[in-house]
Amino acid sequence: MRQFLAYSPFQLTNPHTWLAALKAPTVIQPAFNVLLTVPFGFYLRTYFRRSWRFTLVAAFCLSLFFELTQLSGLYGIYPRPYRLFDVDDLLLNTTGGLLGFGLTRFVLPLLPSSDYLSKQLQVRAKQVSTFRHATAFVVDWLVFFLVSSLLMTIFHLHGNLWSGISTFVALGLVIVLPELRWQRTLGLKLVRLRIGTLRAESERPTAGQLMLRTGLGYSLIWIPAVSSIVISQVSKTGFAAGIVGIILVLTLGVIGLLLALDLLIDVFRPSHELLFEKLSRTVLRAE
Repeated sequence: MRQFLAYSPFQLTNPHTWLAALKAPTVIQPAFNVLLTVPFGFYLRTYFRRSWRFTLVAAFCLSLFFELTQLSGLYGIYPRPYRLFDVDDLLLNTTGGLLGFGLTRFVLPLLPSSDYLSKQLQVRAKQVSTFRHATAFVVDWLVFFLVSSLLMTIFHLHGNLWSGISTFVALGLVIVLPELRWQRTLGLKLVRLRIGTLRAESERPTAGQLMLRTGLGYSLIWIPAVSSIVISQVSKTGFAAGIVGIILVLTLGVIGLLLALDLLIDVFRPSHELLFEKLSRTVLRAE
């Protein structure tokens, strides 16, 4: 308070100084130190149902953690402290935690109840979002790329032909076999999804459905591999076989383009039914 009175431009009789006083460091720094832990106090009372005594101790410990972090130079990352240990911050942060605890009484009636939020979370957990779907695909693609690279390195494989063969082997190990055995890949397991059928949640998809789903869903992986193999062999064949090979590559390219556009539509329209799921009569279900 002495600092505020000594360094603040505030003058009660001069309204022109009021806004400048609010912008002064002697006001901004304490105010934001209080606001920093207001959500923390609100969270402790709302979610964990803690008492004001617990909130007082927890807010103080949180503030002490901040100050010790600054004093220790981020626990040894820096050779010396990069900020000062300020006792005022302990007082202000702790006050902010208690303020958040007290404001909860007035804000909580305006928010949805915890039972309602729990029910909403249960509903959303069963919905397969585009993000979960994409996360599973990215994880599977990274594992596939790692296995394919290891095969090429371990067996010293070179050339388009062997590259295509290693692609199919890795695709079988990482995608096809796990889907046939457990109806999910590593990526699907991480986001708690499993492949099911459109007819019933408990129905197990057939091997044919899984192969069709995998063949279309991962076409952006195997189509370049097949095209690479065909192109590498075209130069070794006659004119007629070369024409057939070119037509095959173009056909695969069109199929890949259609499936890529289908995936792009799904990004902007989450309710869109993916083509490979529609044709294979399969769908991802949350566990």
